[in-house]
Amino acid sequence: MIKILVYDTGSFDGVSWWRNTLPLSILRTQYATDIGFQYSGHPTVSDILQADAVLMFRPTSDNALKIAETVKKMQRQKPVYLICDLDDDIWNLPPYHFAASGYRKHFGRMREIYGMADLIWTSTEQLRYSVGDLGRAIKIPNAVTPNQLPDKPAPYKGIACWRGSTAQFTDVTADFAREWYKEWRDKYERWRFWGYYPNLEHGENVDFVDYDEVLDFFAALGSAGGNVFWKPLEVCKFNDAKSPIAWVEATMAGGVCVTNYAGKEGWECALPEFTTDPDLIRKTWEASRAHILEHYNLLEVNRTRFESIVRLLGGAKQMA
Repeated sequence: MIKILVYDTGSFDGVSWWRNTLPLSILRTQYATDIGFQYSGHPTVSDILQADAVLMFRPTSDNALKIAETVKKMQRQKPVYLICDLDDDIWNLPPYHFAASGYRKHFGRMREIYGMADLIWTSTEQLRYSVGDLGRAIKIPNAVTPNQLPDKPAPYKGIACWRGSTAQFTDVTADFAREWYKEWRDKYERWRFWGYYPNLEHGENVDFVDYDEVLDFFAALGSAGGNVFWKPLEVCKFNDAKSPIAWVEATMAGGVCVTNYAGKEGWECALPEFTTDPDLIRKTWEASRAHILEHYNLLEVNRTRFESIVRLLGGAKQMA
């Protein structure tokens, strides 16, 4: 059995859900006799020695660097590998982004860690290019299982939604987004802002939906009733490599995604403009659902994830 030691920082947010919690929980079920996971926030040398690979998700800390260095030193004694996951183009965060100052102090350390990785998983092809060493990086997109998708779209009730946090406030309050919202604000029966209430020129048809945890968001997503989910994105290198989670979540909710990035990688089934046409929304949702089942099916994506581990280990690991 392949033994994977997961460096667990205790973080549980949207990124953790899509890159760690959801896919690994399904992976354990898919390959129950082939792979096992141990989670530790403070792995010892003995823990690393007993593992075939150490897996890190967006590592930034001194502790993560020490663990990576330990793995590389241990490779002189036995085969043990370092796998790093990356979901955002951190090094191309716009200077005005709320997280830029926080990550900037970690840039050097993160480059060291990713530079030592034997395998890098990225969520998009553009991010794979940004990592640099394409030989060690492969695309592992964010994905869902078929049973996470509804069988039909939400009934049309003229409801538009936006979901996000302070991490997205520069996108949703950009000048182009303000004008876009102002133009369409009164063409829907209701607007619902999830997680963050941006400073826009709101009308009387606006609701704010707060949630404390990621699981609360997903529990409510299916009953959101949203027909259109808006995702304005400022054009920049950081957003060029962004994973289309907003589009996937819109489809999970029975709605369609509207974004100025429509047509680009990951956003092929999104709409470039708002609409109140129920037939167009239905057809777009159906196309989105079919596209997810073909390209973002977690069972197939996990197959790629698992096979990349097997290749890393040389394909010689004996399965239990």
